[in-house]
Amino acid sequence: MSNFVAYKNWFEGAFTFDTAIEVRFTNMTMIDNRKGIAAFLGQGKRQYERLYSRLKNIKIYGESEIPDCVDENNGDFCFQEDKYGVVAGGCHQGGKPVHIVKTSPLPPDNLMVDTCFGMENEYEDLEFIDFKKSTLYGLKNSIIGYPTSNSDFSPPMMLKNSRFINVAKESLGYLMDPNPGWANVKDCGDFPCTAPWNMVLKFLNTSWEGGTITESNETAYAADF
Repeated sequence: MSNFVAYKNWFEGAFTFDTAIEVRFTNMTMIDNRKGIAAFLGQGKRQYERLYSRLKNIKIYGESEIPDCVDENNGDFCFQEDKYGVVAGGCHQGGKPVHIVKTSPLPPDNLMVDTCFGMENEYEDLEFIDFKKSTLYGLKNSIIGYPTSNSDFSPPMMLKNSRFINVAKESLGYLMDPNPGWANVKDCGDFPCTAPWNMVLKFLNTSWEGGTITESNETAYAADF
């Protein structure tokens, strides 16, 4: 998928859960979407092969000045939720159609199946722009979020040539704790699986611009970490 713009979507601005061995998103702009952008693969038979989720040349903007709740006292819709720029991609032993027509597979990133183990996330030339430390309603506003139904395994994320422009330190990422409800016979046994605690992110050739990280912007931050 390429050359696409999405603004203020309730789920992801761009999403796939395809049965391919590689998914690519290129040349996109995401603006103030609740779950930003997410690329998943559904592979049961090839779950141990090398599989890739690749994002390239994508601008991801944080929350805009236009509120999600225009006037809740006037009968307007009002949704106050945490927001993320990118939901960490993964591979699972299933998949979903591009156009979901039934309610049962919603939300799109409700994975509902076991994890594959051969996938890598490669993100290149991503720009994260104007992420304040919280939303207008005081909720999380992070450049990276975690798929809340993924209990088993988190593929590594490699981010090359990322640009952080006016990004608050509180917005660099939010990795959730394991859901206590995962501690059951069907999922993880007597102890909840710990995939959210075992994410590996590697940044190479990163740049920091504008009021990023500190208000004074006097501190230099590493390009590789």
